[in-house]
Amino acid sequence: AAICKHGVPSVTRAQFALSKFKLKIAAVHKYRPHPKGDYMIFTLDPASSNMALKYAKGIWYTESNPDGKEGHTRVWLLCELRVSRLLPQ
Repeated sequence: AAICKHGVPSVTRAQFALSKFKLKIAAVHKYRPHPKGDYMIFTLDPASSNMALKYAKGIWYTESNPDGKEGHTRVWLLCELRVSRLLPQ
């Protein structure tokens, strides 16, 4: 298991199940600290592939003390996905 420290840039890999279909996804996360909110760029792990998800890239962004609420963190997710044409719409 990787040990990551807050405020220190790092690259990690993760595997997780997505949706009720238990689609296995492997992702690479690149963590970057920033004074106004840390962020993590994720992409599909090129060493792993699946039939359904063809492309994924996005950013997890954390906002400290949103709306002046001390001790709170808001997490934003922006992403782009491309799936196989074989999936039902």
